[in-house]
Parts: sequence; C-alpha cells; structure tokens
Amino acid sequence: MSWKHLPRRLRTGLAVLLLLLIGWGGIRLILRIAPYAGNEALADLRFSRVYLDRRGGELAILPVDDQGLRRIFVPFEQFPPELEGLVLAAEDSRFRWHAGVDIPSLAAAAAGYFAGGEEVRGASTISMQLSSLLHPRPGTVGGKIREMLDAMQLETRLSKDEILELYINLVPMGFNVEGYPAASRRFYRKKLAQLSVEEMAVLAAVPRSPASFNPVNSLSAAVSSAEGILQAARMNPTHREFSRISAYERPEWPRRAPHFVRYVNARISLQLSGSHVPGITIPRGQIPSHQVPGGGKAGGYGTAARGYEPVITSLDPVLQNELEGVLRSSVEDAADFRIGNAAGLAVDPERGEILAYAGSSDFYDPARQGQVDGVQMLRQPGSTLKPFLYALALESGFTLSTVLPDIPMSFGRREVYVPGNYNNQYNGPVRLRQALSASLNVPAVYLLERLSVGAFSDTLIGLGFESLEEQSGSLGVSLALGGGNVSLYELLQGYLSFHGSGKNRPLVPFLFSESGDRDQAQAQDQDSVRVQDRIQNSDRDEESGRAWEPSTAAMIRDVLSDNDERIMTFGRNSPLKYDLPVMVKTGTSNQFNNIWAVGVAADLAAAVWMGNFSGETVISAPGSSLPAAAVHDIISRHSAGLPFDPPEGLVSREICTLSGEAAGPYCTSTIRELFRFNEVPGECSWHSMGRGGRVETRYPQLYGSWAEDYGYDILLQENAETAIHGAVNHALFFLDAGMPAGNQQLRLYLTGSGEGRLYRDGELLYRGSLPGEVLLMLLPGEHRLELQSGSGTGEFHYSVVR
Repeated sequence: MSWKHLPRRLRTGLAVLLLLLIGWGGIRLILRIAPYAGNEALADLRFSRVYLDRRGGELAILPVDDQGLRRIFVPFEQFPPELEGLVLAAEDSRFRWHAGVDIPSLAAAAAGYFAGGEEVRGASTISMQLSSLLHPRPGTVGGKIREMLDAMQLETRLSKDEILELYINLVPMGFNVEGYPAASRRFYRKKLAQLSVEEMAVLAAVPRSPASFNPVNSLSAAVSSAEGILQAARMNPTHREFSRISAYERPEWPRRAPHFVRYVNARISLQLSGSHVPGITIPRGQIPSHQVPGGGKAGGYGTAARGYEPVITSLDPVLQNELEGVLRSSVEDAADFRIGNAAGLAVDPERGEILAYAGSSDFYDPARQGQVDGVQMLRQPGSTLKPFLYALALESGFTLSTVLPDIPMSFGRREVYVPGNYNNQYNGPVRLRQALSASLNVPAVYLLERLSVGAFSDTLIGLGFESLEEQSGSLGVSLALGGGNVSLYELLQGYLSFHGSGKNRPLVPFLFSESGDRDQAQAQDQDSVRVQDRIQNSDRDEESGRAWEPSTAAMIRDVLSDNDERIMTFGRNSPLKYDLPVMVKTGTSNQFNNIWAVGVAADLAAAVWMGNFSGETVISAPGSSLPAAAVHDIISRHSAGLPFDPPEGLVSREICTLSGEAAGPYCTSTIRELFRFNEVPGECSWHSMGRGGRVETRYPQLYGSWAEDYGYDILLQENAETAIHGAVNHALFFLDAGMPAGNQQLRLYLTGSGEGRLYRDGELLYRGSLPGEVLLMLLPGEHRLELQSGSGTGEFHYSVVR
C-alpha cells in the first residue's frame, strides 16, 4: 500500500514519529560532537597496579594515590553473571533502556519535591553517577541539569556495557576503596569472582551510603538493604544465607617481594612520565589489548601500567622465598661480625629475566633500615670487577697463558697506589688464568695500567654500569680492585655477558612471549591477562649488543668455573667449590664493609651483597665466604646442573705451567690451555739444557728481587730489555708529613744486559751489574731517571710533592 492510501491519522502519526527520530538523532549528534567535560578525566583514569609473579600469584595491589586509595579494574566480561542484575536493581533498573536520564524516575522525583519538598531517591542514573565521578558538578539545579547533559553525552561515546564496567570499577565504597572489585578485597578478602550472591548483594547496598550500609560497622543494615535489592532483582532473598557473611575490620593487601615491586613500579612510572629508564620500555605498539571503554575514543589508555590489566612479572615465587630465607639465615650467621644486612638477586642468565629480588634481609625491620634497597645501592664491589678487566685484556693481545708479575709494585699517576694480595704474599710470575682464578691484586692493577683506566671504565659503562659515568673523572687504577661504586643489579647484569656468546643481556622484570621454558609458568588466575608481550624492552636485540667476542666469553667462563685454580687463594673446600659448572667470583671492599659473591650457572645466576646500610664497620675479617655460601645454596638447589655451551673458535694446547709458553722438551710441568687459533705461543724459552746435562730454569730479570725476598735461589735470563720497573712512568708521589723523609723511598727494579748506570737528573745514583735494585729517596720536584746498559736505554719520569 502506498503512502497516500494510508489513513490520514496514521500518516500524521508516522510523520511525527519520523520527525521525533530525526530530532533525537540530531540531538545525539550534537551531544556527540560537543566537547565533553569528562574527556580529560576519562583519559587520565588510573587503577591500582596489580603485580603478579610468573605463576599468577599476587605480589601487590598498589594504591592510586598517597592516601592509600585502591581501585581494582576488572573487565565487564569477567563480572559474575549475577552482578549486573544486583547493581541495576540497587541503582538504575531502567539502565538498559534510557539514554542517560531516566525520565519517569526524574518526573517522580520532581513531583515529590514540588509536592512536599522532600528529596526522592532514584532519579540519578548510573550514567549520571559516572559522569559525576568523572566531572563533579555543584549540587544546584543548574548543576543537576549539567550533570544530565554530561550523562547523555557519555551515552553517545560509550556503550552500555562500557558505562556499567566503569561504574562498577569506580563507584566509591568507603574505607579508602572504590569499585566493587576493590571493595570485595577490602571487606571479604576475596576476589570479585569468588563472592557469593549474598556478598554481592551487600556490596550493592554500600554505594547508597558507605557509612550506613558497610558490612564492617553496619552489617545488619547492609543485609536488610541487600534483601530488598535481591527482591527487586527477582533473586528470592528467603533462601539466602546471610549469616555466613563476615567482613574484616582491617584490610589485608598482598605485600610480597616489596623491594622488587617498588623497583618495577618506580620505573614504570618514570617511563610513563617520558623519562628514559634503561632496560625497561613500554612501546606504543605493544601496550595491552584491553582499552578504556569506547574502543579508544576517550584516549585508549588501556595499559597494564595504568592498572587496566595485571602486570605479570618474571618473579619466581619459589626462588623468591628461597632467596629471602637464605639472606635471613646468612645475616643471623654473620652476627658475630656485626654484619646487619644482605641483599640478593637471581636471574635467568639466558633471558635476563629477574627471578628473585630482595633488597634487604627484612623489608619490615626499621632498626636495620630494611626498606633500603641493597640491590640498587651503590657500593665498592672489590675484586668482582676483575673478570671484566681480564676479558678486556684477552681482547687486547693477552692470552690466558700470558705471564703477569705478582711482585711489590707502585701504580698510579695522579697519586700512587701500592696494592697487596689478600694473604699479603707475592707469587712472582703467574699466568693470567692463575691471576684471575686466585683473584690476585698486583697482576690486575698491572694489567689496568697497560690497558688504561679510561678504556676499562668505558667497557664497564658499555656493559651497563651506568653508575660509573658520573664517577669517570675520579676513577684511578684502584678500579681494577673495585675502586668505584656500583650496584648489585649492575654487577650481575654485567656477568651475564660471559654467558653464551658474549652478548649484553639487560635485566628485565617482565616475561617475554617465548619465555616460560623454565617452569611453563602460565598465569592461571582468571582475573589476569598475560602482558609479557606488551610491557617489555622495545627492541631487545638492539640493546643486547655484542659485549665480547664469543671466544673471550668462553675463556672467562672456563676460568671462573675452574675449581682447581681457585685453590691457591680459597683452599680446597671453600663455598666457591661446586659439583656443577658455575662461574664464581667474590669481592670485598676495604675493611670488609662490603662483601660480595656472584655465581652464574648455565640456567641460573645469583649475586649476594652483605654489610651494613649505615656504613658501620664490621668486626674481624669475615671475608667473602658468607655471601659465597648464600649464592652456593641458591644455585645448588635450583640449577639443573646443565653444561655451558662448548667454546667456539678456541684450541687446546699443552703449555709450560711456569712460562705459559708452548711446552718444550725440557719443561718439568705442563698443563692444557685454551687459545684462539692465531694466538698459540711459541716454545718455552725459560727451560733449557744447561751445563752438565741438567735442565736449567731461567726467570726474567724482573723477578730477581722477588726471589731474593722469599729466599728462592733462581737463575735469571742474561739478556733483557733495559727498563726501570716498580712504578708507572709519570707517577705522582705525595710525601707523608708524619714520616721521616729518609724513610720515604721507592723500590725500583733495573733490568738489562751487562753493567748498568742509573742517573737522576744527570746525577749518577747506581752503577753495577744488571739486574739490580735501588731504593730511591723521594725528593720534592719533577725528576727524570735514565738507565743505561749494554742493551739500550730506559727512562722513567716522576714527581714528588709535599
């Protein structure tokens, strides 16, 4: 039937209806395009960050402000099926039908007001309440009208599900919580999905008046109101068991791994503020998938960092508990040494994922400053920096068999530094492998003088020791022995460069998509959504650049996991001895105020620091065995004992244990050593057949005075370079005003061929056969020494100031 054949009244009615629809569509369009007052608040919404371990267990639910307010976001699709009916019955029964303003309820409220002047509840819809939360308006008539317009605008931007989702997550519930999910945790210590219908009904009563209907102080009133809500929702209240409901007076929020949570949370906050945080990036293309209601129309800030999804970290709950227990017992065992605290870190060395993190032995012990984070605190690391120095040497022409002098020597240019070994003994000629394994000090400083402090500090900074950047102007040769302040975090991160093929491996507190092989850790909690693909390093491959040649990493790995070579310093049954392949290194700062240990297995790496946050000195000499034992416990219990990757680009050759050169026919002791293909040394030049058919061993002349000091009767090589040893060229010496001038002397070793003559500023000081030794009295001023012998001339410049 055509339009003109319709009855006139029908045509009129349809025309009016069409005009109304067009008019309403126009109004909706105007409301949609008009500026919305709540846009900024919607875009800036923050919920409590919920931190989970790698198995889905809760670590913390953090407040959104300094007053401790918590609001937990749960997406609409994860609401219990009964929740919507209860909320709508309590607040807005026609929510699904109106456009933001409930006209019948509004008319009834207005009629009641004008008839008797009394306030009538029910006119404020969920959309209006949400608009008021996002952008509060004054309680005047004009304010209410603006609130209704805001609600209608909100309805043009968000779907009904999205509005209800935000309301349920934001509505104030008193007791410093907002939203049903946070209220369920505060009142019942349960997650929203775990609530009974009765418990949800009681929560639905709370927003009406949190002071009057909360289940903590007013349970009977809340239950009475809940019964009415159940009746309105057509959920028969007569068969409900409200007697089982119990609410807790005190909140109980998860507080596990507090140092770790605080560390991660601070760095996420810095990242969100636009600051660069090494090792942590939240790239735009990898933010979580759940967006703010409206599909991003209000800004799309649906990120775990803003609380819309749990942050699933890499922390292993079993290993975390183990580390905390080991640190507590280690501090108890160290009480006699007046050691009051410890910090520890354990990571996956292949992936860099943090598995356990404890900044102190007890976060909640104020007497021992437990909230100080010892993992991030900067302290002198002692000998734990030596492996990086030896790795630099291996990439600068040295080999594992290169002989280094372990004899009394003076080092430094701006000020003189005279290192000694842990046992106050000197071992003469030692191979580089021995020097590193036994953690000898003089060979390390000797190497640093030849490689330069600048090259070494640049290498460390490139490995992630960013704390050294600000110290670079004050670092000296003592850096070889830990004379710079670094953190436990930086130290363990640096050691990961020796694992595998020599790549940098930044530490990260989040899971990555291909991770989980260690324990197939899947977050089973239905309230959680994995975010390991969403909050992570923006380009891990770029940041994991090459630190060392693979052969260098393999050689350092081989040395640090060599139990036999450590015997020289640590004995046969120290905590550094393992029954599985483990790289181990320890260190102590001056007076044992900081003692460190690092261990790296193929599948687990751990580091422990012990000392006092206050800087209080320890008693006696505890040594590094205490943290070494803690690291030993962690790795021995949790590592599978897998072998390291086999070395690449290396060959094994028989060498002389004394000279470090290829074993010859007259060498009395030999051992296998690793070399790059092009660095295999020539045949031993220290051993030869002497007169009378007896094998002779001739040491370089540099070791003559050392042998004499220790009463060794040795032969010295006759031909040597003319040189002055015992101090670094252009050294600066300071006279001690409290010591007699005649006692302030410098011991120098002279090498060369035949007769030697030593001049200071042209004045003859020594004349005699070489090698020789002189005690040089230190006189103020700048001086030049010249040594002449049959094999040439050597010079040495130094300065002395009062």
